Amino acid sequence: MREPVAITKVSAPPPDRFEAAYVRPAQPAVFTDLARDWPATRRWSWAHLAEHHGALPVDVARVEASRVALEPGRGLVLEPQPLARWLEALARGEARGYAIAWWQRLGPKLQAEVPQPEHCANAAHHISKLWLSSKGTLSPLHFDLTDNLHTVLLGSKRFTLFPPGDAFRLYPQPLSTRLPYVAQVDPEAPDLSRFPRFAGARPFTVELQRGETLFIPRLWWHQVRTLEDCASVNSWWATGAWSAVASAANFAKRVLSIN
Repeated sequence: MREPVAITKVSAPPPDRFEAAYVRPAQPAVFTDLARDWPATRRWSWAHLAEHHGALPVDVARVEASRVALEPGRGLVLEPQPLARWLEALARGEARGYAIAWWQRLGPKLQAEVPQPEHCANAAHHISKLWLSSKGTLSPLHFDLTDNLHTVLLGSKRFTLFPPGDAFRLYPQPLSTRLPYVAQVDPEAPDLSRFPRFAGARPFTVELQRGETLFIPRLWWHQVRTLEDCASVNSWWATGAWSAVASAANFAKRVLSIN
């Protein structure tokens, strides 16, 4: 693997300049102030979530040896439970799953604490989720068909990104697994005897802290390591003809029952 490139941390551009400055050139960046005025950035603690939002239903993705488990033909393995149960396990140091909630299901009170970014709120295709993970959790290297803004609200995460041109160096899963958007190689512990092309890949890295927002351009591969118990929220979106591509892909996943 080649020397990592540090992703730049900058002030967020106005929404009317964001497209030209970052989206069209597919330029990753960290915006230090995009979520500065969000209530969640100022108020959230684990105690706050337990007291005010413990009844929230979440889907908990199975984690094995700190790594989010993905089953061929199925993807994430999810178990529904109330957020309070996951938070109780976190307090005991026993939270083993990755808790996920669709933004649309958060309810008005919680939605007000994590508003949609102006930079993508009006996109034709737009999906947001809340993510909660314990220290050490790893989301395997994968890519999305949509642009992505990911904001950390508690704790911290390390993101390792690779541009689309490095895809053949990352050894995507075979189509037969229905997980071709997931890489076989692990950038943190690559096996170059099995994946020799990975030696030529160029990673982009950043440690995302509370209140910071990472822009991940569509088709960019990314692996995510939770450095401290973490709560975050993201928005995937697409505009123009690409919104039809993203919507069709999501429909296909639903038909095939892939999470």
